[in-house]
Amino acid sequence: MEKLRLVRPKKEHEKQAIEYLEEFYADGSETHGVGGLERYKDDYDGWLKHLEEMRDLEPNDKLVPGETFFLMKRLPRESHILQKDVERLVGMVNIRLALNDNLWKYGGHIGYSIRPSERRKGYNKVNLYLALKVCQNHGIEVVLLDCDKNNIGSAKTMRALGGRLLREHTHQITPEESVTVQQYVIDVDAALSKYANQYDQFVSEYPAD
Repeated sequence: MEKLRLVRPKKEHEKQAIEYLEEFYADGSETHGVGGLERYKDDYDGWLKHLEEMRDLEPNDKLVPGETFFLMKRLPRESHILQKDVERLVGMVNIRLALNDNLWKYGGHIGYSIRPSERRKGYNKVNLYLALKVCQNHGIEVVLLDCDKNNIGSAKTMRALGGRLLREHTHQITPEESVTVQQYVIDVDAALSKYANQYDQFVSEYPAD
């Protein structure tokens, strides 16, 4: 597997970010774990400002503070001559630094995504591993995550980092639509200690911005 790292979105990532979003639309996939980027498709600068505001937000019944990162894959050295980008945006992760009542029921601490063309390569396990490092830096000891019961891939990712099934319940999306949700918990320190040898080898040596 290629080396991966998390970086905070910047203006220089705009083209890749929009292409990332459009790939989901073309694939017919839902845009979860993108930090609200879908609402700012035509206002990337506004999205960057929104992310800054979210980092320092005081938690309330509707919104909580959060961090959003791009998961970047280091491209082979020989490709650097042929194109400007030396990294490819392969995933995103949105980390909520606090939870309100609604997020305790549905949403949890972490939302993530991998672009359709880069799935089934093991990237999302590294994505979650790095997200746990961010949680640790913020003093979050236990994270709550969830997924729809039929999202087998997401459940496997959580279990691969020590996720333990907490409960299964029905979440009412609209009066006519509901989903069965599985909630998992991960002990952050224990997971990072246990899986360091497995995942550190796939993390870029140079730090996130």
